[in-house]
Amino acid sequence: KIRTTKRNIANAFSHCGEYQKAIDIYDQLINTAHDELEKASLKNNKSNSLSLLGKYEEAYKTVREAYQTRKEILGEKHLITINTLYNMANILANLHKFKDAIDMYEIAYIERKEKLGEQNDDTLRTLSSKAITYFYAGEINEALRILQEVYKIMSSKYKQDDLRVVTVLNNLAKVYNAKGESEKALSIAEKVYDVRLNTLGHLNADTLTTASLLGNIYLKLGRKEEGRQILEDTLKKAKKVGYDSGQSFIVETNDLLKAI
Repeated sequence: KIRTTKRNIANAFSHCGEYQKAIDIYDQLINTAHDELEKASLKNNKSNSLSLLGKYEEAYKTVREAYQTRKEILGEKHLITINTLYNMANILANLHKFKDAIDMYEIAYIERKEKLGEQNDDTLRTLSSKAITYFYAGEINEALRILQEVYKIMSSKYKQDDLRVVTVLNNLAKVYNAKGESEKALSIAEKVYDVRLNTLGHLNADTLTTASLLGNIYLKLGRKEEGRQILEDTLKKAKKVGYDSGQSFIVETNDLLKAI
């Protein structure tokens, strides 16, 4: 019961943006884990917190250890193993190893589609993640095609302010902005930001990611001072939380400010 309580506290810290506090508790639990599967589960959780802090190299090392353990004990097609593979793909995408990430997403998508169904949330989340990785790899039209497909299904299942729908909308706004449809992107991103701000708080990584996107869109629309102000405010908030400078939205925000 004490271990479960500690783990729940760590999960809560991670959820509210206190990632280092979560990592410290996960480390304590990993060092006293009862068996290898429990250790792998804790490492998987720890890797998520490390990734959210922007410590991608350490996160990848940690999640890879979790994946290897789960693969050896549960098998490579077990859903728990596939979930870890998906997390590993997310981290590789943040490390800009896009091809490797896309290949892993495809494996995860095939297994989740077969076991969970085409319209399952995890299946759709895998498609959405693969799409935004295509975007960062420069394949914008393929990213848009997949995201529109995912959005159509998600919006038929959930309300527009559901965080699952909002994540897809955030990615769509990125793509539209890159394609030069910045007014359309702005309309979407403003709604996404409001939902994330009210649901997750102003210091959450997802909220700050959308804030950075808004700054980018304002710059594209020629609203230079508004864009600069949002981007600078985003960095101040990120510093307050203690996000690593390698965190994707921080790198993008810094690049945008340098280009002004």
